Amino acid sequence: MDDGQFYSSLGVVWVFGFVVVMLIAWHLRSKRQLEKLKIIHEERMKAMEQGIPLPEFPELKEDERSSARRSPPTSRPGPGTRAGRWASERCSSRAVWAPWSP
Repeated sequence: MDDGQFYSSLGVVWVFGFVVVMLIAWHLRSKRQLEKLKIIHEERMKAMEQGIPLPEFPELKEDERSSARRSPPTSRPGPGTRAGRWASERCSSRAVWAPWSP
């Protein structure tokens, strides 16, 4: 195996390793959140059985960051896409990148 193959295979292993680490972190975070919700549910059920007012849990309310994170992406192109389109219309090497266009 020459150096080029080694470095390209190392890059593939690096990328897939990063993806695996991110999936593990996501799984552990969701598992921890599920356990927290189970404990909160048990506490609320015990309070309901005993006739005690239900406890308030401020961490159950969504903050602005989590609701913004779940918002759908916009349909408008970003500034990089717009700049690339603008440059491709004015660039003399357009035939190299899109030979099928006039």
